[in-house]
Amino acid sequence: MSTTVLRLLVVACALVAPGCAGTRSLFGLDDHPLGPWPGDDLSGAQVDAQLEVGRRELADGRDWEAVRRSLELIEDSDLDTERGNAATRLLLDAMTDAVATTEDSSGYERIRASRLPRAVRAIRTVGLARKLLEEGEPFEAYLEIQRLENVYPSHHLSREAGDVVADAGVALYESKGHYMLFFADRSRAPTVFEYLVLRHPTHPRCDDAYWLLGTYAADHREYQRAIGYFEDLVLFHPGSPHAIAAEAEVPKLRIADHVRYDFDFGAILKAFDETNKWLARHCDRDLGPEHAELVDSMRELRQECLVRYARADLGIARFYARVGQDFGANKHAQRALDVAREAGSAAEAEQEEARAIIAAHPLGEPVEASP
Repeated sequence: MSTTVLRLLVVACALVAPGCAGTRSLFGLDDHPLGPWPGDDLSGAQVDAQLEVGRRELADGRDWEAVRRSLELIEDSDLDTERGNAATRLLLDAMTDAVATTEDSSGYERIRASRLPRAVRAIRTVGLARKLLEEGEPFEAYLEIQRLENVYPSHHLSREAGDVVADAGVALYESKGHYMLFFADRSRAPTVFEYLVLRHPTHPRCDDAYWLLGTYAADHREYQRAIGYFEDLVLFHPGSPHAIAAEAEVPKLRIADHVRYDFDFGAILKAFDETNKWLARHCDRDLGPEHAELVDSMRELRQECLVRYARADLGIARFYARVGQDFGANKHAQRALDVAREAGSAAEAEQEEARAIIAAHPLGEPVEASP
């Protein structure tokens, strides 16, 4: 063993030997300008002295020192009720001031969150999460809230925590950035919004979350997921400013997801029924130019539903015509003609084809003449 290594070991042993007192001094844990840190088995007078030092630290703006002192009193001392309450009040006040004065998120690393009681940890976590939002780290801000609420599902800052989660979701949704080089920040927004609506279902911004979740899913052609989000918005937040538009999105997306005319009458009929109900409830309301445009688009959607219905029936009529089933061909063509007439000029070609099938496959009665 070299002489240098031996000397280092001797110095280390000298520091550790007296109950780690040397190491505490080395790292500045005891040499505090207002007095030593708390230890075990303090007398009542010593606890009072420590509390007084903590109050002076707080008054002098040494907030994190006051946090640590009060926390160590609570952890290391067998406090009576009065002194325990005093230490807890000091800890709450110190953490509140520390959150208000800490300028960046790295400052919160002075105290581990896992050491803190529920209320104090909630104050620290919400403060840190807000700081991370300011620093452009919305997903990290969300994760801080999630970690807190995994341990303490109910805490006194639930509303504020929900605000942070909502802000984080919007920031991610609007972000043009990427993480891990290739993945869009925006792709993380649904995770955050889903957390908000599931963990904070009464938060006043849940309707915004449902709206953005539905919009994101629709943009990515996940139509059934989008329909679910919009239906939840209307169900749980009927008074939301998004509710009327969300209700309109449901049949639009149902039709967007309906790509074949030869099957699934149910989707067409459901979209048609939803569109009619929307128009019955909202077409006569005067809610401004955007609402007027929405009414026009829903009327167009109703017409589109009728056209698709007519085409679906014509597809079945063609099948029956090919296999020589006059009755089936005639009946489906007749229904297609009725629906196409209701669709008007948008379904003129469908009306002509339906008449041709009816004429070619009569039921023994005269075919209705063209108007």
